[in-house]
Amino acid sequence: MAQNGTAEAPHGRPKESLPTVEVEGWVFPKVFENTRPMKEHIAHIRVMQMRDDDVILCAYQKSGTHWLWEVGSMLLTGKAEYEKRTKEHVMMDSSDVDMDVLPSPRFINTHLPISMLPNQVKDGKVKVIHVYRNPKDVLVSMYHQIIQIEPYQPMDIVHGKFMSEKCMGGNYFKYLLEMDTFIKGNPQVPVFNVSFEEMKANPEDTVQKLARFLGVDASPELCQSVAEACTFHRLKEADKGKDGPQFMKDFNINFYRKGQVGDWKNHLTVAQSEMIDAAMEQLKGCDYKMRYTV
Repeated sequence: MAQNGTAEAPHGRPKESLPTVEVEGWVFPKVFENTRPMKEHIAHIRVMQMRDDDVILCAYQKSGTHWLWEVGSMLLTGKAEYEKRTKEHVMMDSSDVDMDVLPSPRFINTHLPISMLPNQVKDGKVKVIHVYRNPKDVLVSMYHQIIQIEPYQPMDIVHGKFMSEKCMGGNYFKYLLEMDTFIKGNPQVPVFNVSFEEMKANPEDTVQKLARFLGVDASPELCQSVAEACTFHRLKEADKGKDGPQFMKDFNINFYRKGQVGDWKNHLTVAQSEMIDAAMEQLKGCDYKMRYTV
């Protein structure tokens, strides 16, 4: 367990802080407002026309979205080949992504809370994949991304923001509670609910289960190939050759760090860890199987 909840400051000149915008109590980076204000964009998303073969990947930031998006993309194409584009090119959150021109089947991804997704999702006409991760590792991963973008901040400051309602991307516990409420209240919506830790512990089994959920004809050999292609280190290498959106280039963001379970023990103090444990009490009764080690 960390002694002071801090890490070394990054070298080099501090970068400019990332501006944010708040909509309905959720905080988002302003980089998503390329073509219209975020409030207007959310309204546009809610009336978006969905297709019967659409799949939406939902996840709070730093929960394994890149990983599962690549796995799902391979299963939908039937090939263990990496996407040439990054997932940000089909990310619902950004106002400069025109979903209407994307070919079917659309494999869309988002960090938005379920309450901001298209109204037609409730009709049960699209499949939803939700990946979640234990909050302690989410926080640590978020911390290392923040210090790539903003001036150096100690972990205790980032931890404080994470526990608040003003965390960029919104409060994680609120996000999880809202998702669980939606799933239980809308049994007509097909949802594949999986944890980062389960994917890490049983990658091939997870790929097979996801293939069945998607209804794709995936042989055991293909599932094995997908699992092998989507190990953390292979995805990290494959991502280096992809052309990401402009904001990633501007801030030189690296989304892949360690991809481990339990790294929080090297960063959080006992007090910080216990605060997260206390916050998790509000999720009692939710269908989440949080694992802090594998």
